[in-house]
Amino acid sequence: AVIPYTLTARVTGRGVARDVSIEDAVPAGSTYVAGSLSLDGQPLSDAVDADGGRFTGEAVEIVLGQLEPSQDRTVSFQV
Repeated sequence: AVIPYTLTARVTGRGVARDVSIEDAVPAGSTYVAGSLSLDGQPLSDAVDADGGRFTGEAVEIVLGQLEPSQDRTVSFQV
């Protein structure tokens, strides 16, 4: 079975959040689906490159950078 995961980063309150990133481990006993990583519906590569997303072999990591108040960013992937 393929299980989709969706994570949402949300800034609440006042002020800008800087250097925001998300890291989520792939659950034990499951396998990451290569090429399934996306940010706000846009595909990200699994490799270390300019798009800010990657799969480390154990977790997905996404660099979001700066987030404004009330801004949401959504990361999705499959295992």
